[in-house]
Amino acid sequence: MNISFRSCLPLWLVLIGIGVLTACEETITPDQYGVIQGSVRDFSNDSLVPEVILTTTAANAPFLSDSTGSFLLENVLVGEYTLSVRKSGYRNASVSFSVTENDTTVLDLTLEGSPNNNEAPNTPTSPFPENQAQYVARNITLSWSASDPDRNDSLRFNVILIAGNSQNQELIGSEISDTTIELRELDFSTTYYWQVEVIDPQGLRTKGPIWSFETEELPDYRTLYARLENGRYGIYTTLSDSSELQLSESGESSWQPRLDPQRERIAFARTVGNEPFLFLMNVDGSDVQQLSPVAIAGNHNPGRGFSWSPNGQQIIFGHYNQLYAMNRDGSGPYALGLAPADRHIRTCSWSPLSDYIALETVGTQIFDTEIYLLHRASGQLNLVVDNAPGITASPTFTPDGQCLLYTHDASGLDRINGRQFDTRIYLLRLSDLSVVDLSINKPNGTNDLYPRPSPTGAQIIFVNTPNDGQGPDEVWIMDIDGTNREKIADGTMPDWQ
Repeated sequence: MNISFRSCLPLWLVLIGIGVLTACEETITPDQYGVIQGSVRDFSNDSLVPEVILTTTAANAPFLSDSTGSFLLENVLVGEYTLSVRKSGYRNASVSFSVTENDTTVLDLTLEGSPNNNEAPNTPTSPFPENQAQYVARNITLSWSASDPDRNDSLRFNVILIAGNSQNQELIGSEISDTTIELRELDFSTTYYWQVEVIDPQGLRTKGPIWSFETEELPDYRTLYARLENGRYGIYTTLSDSSELQLSESGESSWQPRLDPQRERIAFARTVGNEPFLFLMNVDGSDVQQLSPVAIAGNHNPGRGFSWSPNGQQIIFGHYNQLYAMNRDGSGPYALGLAPADRHIRTCSWSPLSDYIALETVGTQIFDTEIYLLHRASGQLNLVVDNAPGITASPTFTPDGQCLLYTHDASGLDRINGRQFDTRIYLLRLSDLSVVDLSINKPNGTNDLYPRPSPTGAQIIFVNTPNDGQGPDEVWIMDIDGTNREKIADGTMPDWQ
């Protein structure tokens, strides 16, 4: 066999050729992609943070979260990345993450506020009511507007209120989140000052200007009465909108309101120590003054025995067997008369005609009661209602001075504890001492007490209450002839405005 070596290639060339052919047969893998999706929230309140700057090697350039705080990045090569986040007013943050093929990587990021970048809140604006507003209702919702340079800061507010000339600042809202706050039962005709302090999450504070408003004037009211609550009496009135207004100070026991003829001052009884004394206040409950230096006291006298003079310049009251008068300005007292022997003055009423004063006198027993007329000039006492069985009480003149209203227990039963069973209101005509029963429509088992005629003389205000002494006490009105009875409030010892 002849072998020609010229027909054979060198071995190394053969091996190279085989390697090239093998390499050409390998498969080339394409690029793989995924999606990044997420949101950025405020750590302090979990609200979304818009327009955050996001930087990552997965993107060619920084990009922003949208107006809702969300972001989306598509066609991101599979791999390991880091996302950096920054926003004015917040600490910079970063997070590492992986992108996998055909999958969405969800990133929920939170940012903490940065004290170094934080700015104080803006000054609050837009107060309601407007600054220096007048005739503002007693029940009102204050409101204001607030903002912050760091737009996503959650703000809180302190609100202070100062009433009138008081130097006391009342914190009526402490770190509240609302830009409103309700006020109820403000004083009438009073200037209030208020201020809002804005607080951001980093504790920076901005105080607003001091705003003011003046409340509406006290409207005319029709009646006055007392009510026992938690062991103490308070003096109230009902306004035209049927809302109730307490005129006396809370925490003090005050009762038996009596409005002066000028309708400017209210006389009432208040406990000082263990005894009732005579006080005055304005018709809105302000300017309270103790008037009498001696107590309204005597047998079975719970501090109900006083009356204005017809011109409103004096007040008379009983002190044991003495009838005293105090001047409106606080001067006095001076004596006007004496009760009959062995009797004390419990209640009194000064006639509009000025000449006579009606006196309810009582002996040592609570049911030992009589009514006299005292003639001021002569000091003479005339008995007009004698000591009949059953308690007689509460004499008061009608506006024309021709009649007396009073009450009497028609059951005729005398009880040492003072219980009354069928007390009725009577009208005594002084011209002939004839008597008319006005409680013709009184429910059985109840007592009609404390009658007071209206300024026109057309109606009577009084109390109706069950005769077991368990209440409730209710204030009623009726026509002067005893018809058209109508309940108007819960209370006792009423008077007209």
